[in-house]
Amino acid sequence: MEVLFQSALTDPTDPEKRTTAEQLHGAVEKIQKELHDGFNAGLTSLLPTFELFGYPGLDDPGLTTVTTFDVERLLKDHTQVRYRGVNGLTLPESYNGLGVRNLVYILLQLLKFFRSSKLRPQQQAYT
Repeated sequence: MEVLFQSALTDPTDPEKRTTAEQLHGAVEKIQKELHDGFNAGLTSLLPTFELFGYPGLDDPGLTTVTTFDVERLLKDHTQVRYRGVNGLTLPESYNGLGVRNLVYILLQLLKFFRSSKLRPQQQAYT
């Protein structure tokens, strides 16, 4: 899925795909900021309790948190391709044969190659 996301971000011919990919990127950045702000607020609220135990001592190292999400890794590690089964069940990719899985992979790679080749100016062949 991360291959489709990357190719959608750079697709010069379909602005709708780019817009969808940019919206996903923006939504993840918004969640990242909200988590970052929330964690830092929570950490700051704990500092008076830390002081009871002598923290920070003579010098204050200034505790803070950093939250980062990588959209590509989120898609790679947390998005699965599933197949429709019967009665509304979805089946994992591994339930299909190796040939079908390879075919899907090849088609996605061809799509990625096709989209990336549109980015480069056409080169003239020298004979």
